[in-house]
Amino acid sequence: SSLGSGNPKMRAAGRRKTPAALPLVAVPICAAVFSAHSSAWAAPRAAPQVVSRFVAHGDPSKRWACMPPRGVAGRFPASRLAPAKAEAKDTASLSDALLQDGYDRALLGVRLLLLVQVISALRVAGSALGIRTLSAAGHWLAVFGQALGPLVPSLLVATATLRVLSGAASRNRLNGGTFRVLAFGLSSAFCIALYHNSFQLVSQLIGIAKGAEGLSALCSKSALLALGGVAAWIFSAVSVFWPAYSTLKVHGLPELKTSITSSGGNWPLTLAATSYALTAIHQVIWGGALILYSDLKGLGVLRCFVVAACAHVCQTAAVNGPKRLASETYRILNLALIVDSVARIAFVLGPAGGSPFLLIFPAISLCAASSGWLVGRLAMPKA
Repeated sequence: SSLGSGNPKMRAAGRRKTPAALPLVAVPICAAVFSAHSSAWAAPRAAPQVVSRFVAHGDPSKRWACMPPRGVAGRFPASRLAPAKAEAKDTASLSDALLQDGYDRALLGVRLLLLVQVISALRVAGSALGIRTLSAAGHWLAVFGQALGPLVPSLLVATATLRVLSGAASRNRLNGGTFRVLAFGLSSAFCIALYHNSFQLVSQLIGIAKGAEGLSALCSKSALLALGGVAAWIFSAVSVFWPAYSTLKVHGLPELKTSITSSGGNWPLTLAATSYALTAIHQVIWGGALILYSDLKGLGVLRCFVVAACAHVCQTAAVNGPKRLASETYRILNLALIVDSVARIAFVLGPAGGSPFLLIFPAISLCAASSGWLVGRLAMPKA
């Protein structure tokens, strides 16, 4: 009020004095805040406690909590922060142990889905070939080609991928680039499969409820088989998506590598890496087309993400040399790709197959996987 009633000179002087008084008001507030946190910054030994207090809760998602606060890295030597890093490593080991159980459950879910698909494929193949019983030995090869044609080979690749990730979790190696690529492929594929099959389940239930027979139609054989297949997909998708997504949450997203030149200048491995790259590109394009423009959504997601991821990591292994291919991880993945390629060739050569032009990419995949497995086998250390 005194500033508003005086002359202009007094009002200007009051305005000049007001900013100078603000620091005096802020001093007690800053002192209180600093004193509240002074115990954490008083001595160098208190810094690891500040860094690791979040990690002690066992939440592996807070990887940023392992980093020192701003200014601590310059004030304290790295040896003082070693306890926090050790606790973070223990937390990652604990999370990998939990993820191993998750991958084991995911293996059970995919094997259940694989069993359902094999039974369904055998029924369809038997009906198409006019086989009432499986006593005729001459029809076994055709039945094999028809059964393993559409979806079963991709599920076998997914099973091999889950087995590799379970082994990596038991060794606390899920932070490797190979395993993060595989986890990314599994999480992407089964997330889309979960959405699609959940939508299918709701649509089928609504269609049955609106039908003339009502809910009594649920007891029919065809409805039970359809709902059972969708339920198996949902169970498998949930069991696979959780550990794969948790791996990416703990260890981060992978980095895709595009090099196809062998590090040692080995031209056969360069040729194998090129074949792996062509296989991965073909799987992404083919699987994406199936997802977008066909009813084979399950086959599309497995081809576009899981099989392509396996081919990509085998490509990086071929670039790194025979010692990398000798690892059990890549030998398992190469065997899965071999089975997938042979099944695709058998399907094309079967009665329901298509043009011989479709044999090109399965042949390329078979040559790449066979050469990668053979090189890895020969490069294994002798006992």
